[in-house]
Amino acid sequence: MPKIIPGIRDMIILTAHNQIMSGGYDAVSLLKIAEKCNIAVGTTYNYFNSKEELINAVIMDDWNHTFDQVERENSPDIGVSIENDFMHMYDAIEKFFKIYTKGLAKRSRSKNARNFIDDKHEDFVADLTRRYKDTIRRYGYKESESFLKLVAEASISAAQEDIDDYEFEELIERILAVTKTRKRK
Repeated sequence: MPKIIPGIRDMIILTAHNQIMSGGYDAVSLLKIAEKCNIAVGTTYNYFNSKEELINAVIMDDWNHTFDQVERENSPDIGVSIENDFMHMYDAIEKFFKIYTKGLAKRSRSKNARNFIDDKHEDFVADLTRRYKDTIRRYGYKESESFLKLVAEASISAAQEDIDDYEFEELIERILAVTKTRKRK
């Protein structure tokens, strides 16, 4: 049975994150991570089966951390208006994609690096759809899952294309105008 060390998974993820941010996909090395964490290389495999699995864990951890950070930093501001909450989420998405499209893919020679964000697209859409659904419900509205999925897709596309905040705010206003004309739950 593999030895599980408390807190080491988070340490491995943090170390891999630092390698990604400093040198992109190509800089991630399980050997270097093990050395930094003072563990054997084999121990990393108790937590992650491959470099790719580790990078996916880092990406999803950062995705969730980005939203947690937005909620902490803007907590007095969240709940003021539905438009405001959507803009805070968009800012988080935009920040995340700026970091990862530049940090992971652009500093890497490997084609695999460019595929990581694309491969996680459905996970991002599903999570963002859930976050939008929670936000809309908080304000007493109800919207279909498929509609919110389209909003999530539009948000991610806008962030990846580096759409101006003003343009995104206009898009959200139009989307929410439709939602507000429908019956409240």
